[in-house]
Amino acid sequence: MSSITIVPLLKAFKEILPDNAGEYVHWGCINRMGIHSALVNYWLALEKSKDVLEHLIVYPKHMEQNLYKLRGLMMSECIMMHLAPRLGRMTAHSIVYRTCMKAYEEEAQMKDALMAEPEVTEAFTEDEIDYMLDPHNYIGLATQFADRVLEKYK
Repeated sequence: MSSITIVPLLKAFKEILPDNAGEYVHWGCINRMGIHSALVNYWLALEKSKDVLEHLIVYPKHMEQNLYKLRGLMMSECIMMHLAPRLGRMTAHSIVYRTCMKAYEEEAQMKDALMAEPEVTEAFTEDEIDYMLDPHNYIGLATQFADRVLEKYK
């Protein structure tokens, strides 16, 4: 690997590290060869990732099917975010834990487990519960992460 390649990699390496990386990495323990080896491995991983992504075949229909294979369990964070403002964070956490365990152990739908909870049905309509369980309605913090990246590179 030439020095022409190393310089951009050093800059990229610095960019991917969190601002507080010094708290976790003891830079004095890493010699120049260690950094060089790390960068070479990082470069090889990027090259392999590039190859994988260039030849990636996406099957939207299969992705859609995969969203529902866990019967709503993957929506637990979204459910928590909806329950907490109305029921309180600790109550919401308890309900989400209890209903997830019930749905998992009984191989049931998360909706059925939620609908069996009086606290949930008193505070939410069935339509609201359906909304919580629809993965198309919940993207978590993805927009905030994307905005942060775009702001950094303006």
